[in-house]
Amino acid sequence: MMFRQFAIARFMIGFIVFVLTYMVAVMSYDKFFQLITAGLFVLTLYILREMNAGQREELEKKEKAHTEKITELEDLLHEKDQQLQKIIHAITINREEGQ
Repeated sequence: MMFRQFAIARFMIGFIVFVLTYMVAVMSYDKFFQLITAGLFVLTLYILREMNAGQREELEKKEKAHTEKITELEDLLHEKDQQLQKIIHAITINREEGQ
């Protein structure tokens, strides 16, 4: 849910910057100012792309950590299952010897 909000916020920021950049560039007759405005717009797009890449990186790190934790828990579960099987086998052998 939080990442969806970040995506919406990034889209809104990008859209607002695009509209403002377009309005300023159209209304300005100074070519240098239009060039600076276009450069800022491209820079904003680059920053938004880097934010998205950073978010993906964080998600991959979290997924890797969770995968490792799940693997550890599965291994622990298998160990406990083997221990329980040994205990059940020992109880069964003791019962058979007692009869």
